[in-house]
Amino acid sequence: MQDTDIALKKFRYFILEFIPKFYKQLMPKKNMSGDTITVSQIKILMLFDRCLIYRMTEISTLLSISPASVTRSVNKLLKEGYFQRRSDNGDRRVVVVELTEKGKTLLSWITKCYENKVAELLSGRSEKEKENFCTLINGTVVLSEYVEHMMENKILIHDKTS
Repeated sequence: MQDTDIALKKFRYFILEFIPKFYKQLMPKKNMSGDTITVSQIKILMLFDRCLIYRMTEISTLLSISPASVTRSVNKLLKEGYFQRRSDNGDRRVVVVELTEKGKTLLSWITKCYENKVAELLSGRSEKEKENFCTLINGTVVLSEYVEHMMENKILIHDKTS
């Protein structure tokens, strides 16, 4: 097996198996009220850190979560008062969801939990290990931006069936 093949195999494992497990470990299992919160709900909430309003289809596409799963998660978050639905200003037929103040508070709390877990993970590590961690994260961000650029320019096609 060539070095490139081995590297690609390790990268595939990293993307498909390690990152989801790692992500799940960093996220809280309960919300501020002590109610269970799912990974899908957290992913959706964290998406709103980028933008305050999304169409349901945008959430599904951006997170690669099925529309049915997005609807279930958003409906639960709506019921608990973290989101509100309204018509899009540009097209009254389109429904968008946005964070309420309660949702913004929960998002801030989840972000703080995440930051605390990362700080805990890095505590006791040498400066070189912390630097390597930051280099890895920055490299992953650059790679994801590159892949996103390729997909936007149809150089790399996102196939939802695979």
